[in-house]
Amino acid sequence: MSEKLAGKVVVVPGGTRGLGFAIASLFAAEGARIVLASRSKSSVAQAVEALRAEGAMASGIVCDVTDLAKVEALSAFALRAFGRIDLWVNAASISAPLGPSAHLESSRFTAVLQTNILGTYNGSIVALRHMAKEGRGKIINLLGCGDPEGFGPHNAATSSKAWIRKFTKSLASEYRASGVGIFALDPGLVIEDRGRRIDALEGFEPGLGQLSLVCELWGARPGLAARKALWLAGSATDGWTGRVARVLSPGYILSHLWLGLVRRLAGKKTLAPELAIERLAPVPPFESPQGLPAKGLVRIA
Repeated sequence: MSEKLAGKVVVVPGGTRGLGFAIASLFAAEGARIVLASRSKSSVAQAVEALRAEGAMASGIVCDVTDLAKVEALSAFALRAFGRIDLWVNAASISAPLGPSAHLESSRFTAVLQTNILGTYNGSIVALRHMAKEGRGKIINLLGCGDPEGFGPHNAATSSKAWIRKFTKSLASEYRASGVGIFALDPGLVIEDRGRRIDALEGFEPGLGQLSLVCELWGARPGLAARKALWLAGSATDGWTGRVARVLSPGYILSHLWLGLVRRLAGKKTLAPELAIERLAPVPPFESPQGLPAKGLVRIA
């Protein structure tokens, strides 16, 4: 490795698994010192141990990103551990069960908004208050599949990611003279190497077939998105702010479509991840598992 981030200190809320951990691992390999955070004490310990086993300087703390005071405590922890903060990657993110919004338990929907929206807000504000004072630093907020157009069965997740895009662009405009680079990374649909657990409402499991196909044709491994995050964090974006970096280029999408078609014609095993499905009952008055009624359909503009 070229150690593009030698001496840099990177804080990654949500960095103990998935794309967040892939980013933390790549940044560590490039010389950065890493501070991880998540709600799970065991997840933090395992992720920190894994990074240290690779020779990284890493530490971690339990943090609920929906609580501003705890995010401020995360910042203070990073400063005590390493004396500075150069990069802050807001990677904490969750999804609601697959199904239409009014069919879901409201608490499952609002939990997504609290983690994805409020968590990104808290992390960005805490990082910015430190970095603007120093006149340097970079913040990277993660978007996701469905942004900016949305994907109906995942309304909570996709609409929250659309909010993050607007928030990031607006924040960058507000603080364009601060010396802090504020960016968004659109990784597309990230496919983890291991199996994926999906919650789905009864009657809407067929939507998982569509999701599986999308995963196969357009999914990207975490490492690909992590490399784009490294590009944002590196010197190539010095002096810039407000940029939204996309991982899935038209060329990548076309090549993946072709690869998926060839594999299907050849009868080879799909590249889509195995999905472990947890079925949930819709809330009243939608207890029927048949899904939405067919009558009254209108075209969506």
